[in-house]
Amino acid sequence: MFRFVLSFLFVFALAVPAPGQTTAADADFDGSGTVDIADFLAFVDVFGQTVKKEEVPPEKIYWANANWANVNDGKISRANLDGSQIEDVVTNAGAPDGLAVDFSGGKVYWTDRTPGAVKISRANLDGSQIEALVTTGLKSPIEIDLDLSGGKMYWIDHGTRKIQRANLDGSQIETLVTGLQSVHAIALDVSAGKIYFGENKKDGRISRVNLDGSQIEALVNWPPLSVSMVSRWICLVARCTGYGT
Repeated sequence: MFRFVLSFLFVFALAVPAPGQTTAADADFDGSGTVDIADFLAFVDVFGQTVKKEEVPPEKIYWANANWANVNDGKISRANLDGSQIEDVVTNAGAPDGLAVDFSGGKVYWTDRTPGAVKISRANLDGSQIEALVTTGLKSPIEIDLDLSGGKMYWIDHGTRKIQRANLDGSQIETLVTGLQSVHAIALDVSAGKIYFGENKKDGRISRVNLDGSQIEALVNWPPLSVSMVSRWICLVARCTGYGT
């Protein structure tokens, strides 16, 4: 079997000219005057160098930059992980607040609190093809997170005091939790089926609820600023405490 495969590859090598050659008759790659296995190996070496491998794009960090002096001047920006190559990818993002990135799907999602034009939008990672996904029923959406395996996006609306979700294309909007007090933060633990959220009221607390909005549990009494879920841990940015399962 090995001999058959090798023979096949060698025939293929003779049939496909390498760079600088025009016909299979010029297949004496090593210049020995004889077409043999050495020519096949030389062909692989020369031809392989001409194949351009697909470059893997560098990892990026993305952030939202709202200009409250001019709410039409908000931006979505990105840079390499070391802070180099800063670029604005969306320059007409409105008044962006919460932001989430789907690297595998090539999309960046953000909440836009532009007065009179509140919405949730997404674009390609390079800022092209902006889509307004949710444009009704919103008042002040400030944080967003993604359940990519479930095809859902979750957000909190500080104005309506709700946690809501929809499909990644904005369809099938559902209200999961209502009556929240100054809710400001959200993070998903998809593997455990939980939403963690923070309420920044006088006796602020971190709570969690099932992804369908059932079974609310108060976990930590603390005035949170932002919640980030990493391996079932909550980290409060600027003030640090935690809850692990």
